[in-house]
Amino acid sequence: ESKDTICRTLGIKEGSDEWTQFDEEVRWVLTVPAIWGDSAKQFVVEAAVDAGLVKTQTEAQDNIVVALEPEGAALACRDDLLEAARNLSEGDLLSQTLRYMVVDCGGGTVDVTVHDLD
Repeated sequence: ESKDTICRTLGIKEGSDEWTQFDEEVRWVLTVPAIWGDSAKQFVVEAAVDAGLVKTQTEAQDNIVVALEPEGAALACRDDLLEAARNLSEGDLLSQTLRYMVVDCGGGTVDVTVHDLD
């Protein structure tokens, strides 16, 4: 049902070529707290199958990635920073180290990481 809702929101009609392409080409990235163990991550994958994101556990192995929330946040921040850096002149860009910090607060813990992009 989740996939159906997403497709409807995107204007993709069930049974269309886009629908088939969506099934074949989409890789789902599901984020979980960094503290979660393997059994909890597997539960998320099983829930994704039950929700209809993919049809089978075998398909889940190919089309679902379980990522830790701080990793997802770090990649999103990196992409935003790189996009902003495109607006800098080459001289400005070469003279700077691009640096960002991800602070993940929740579940009774605070994780802080700092990333440098050379």
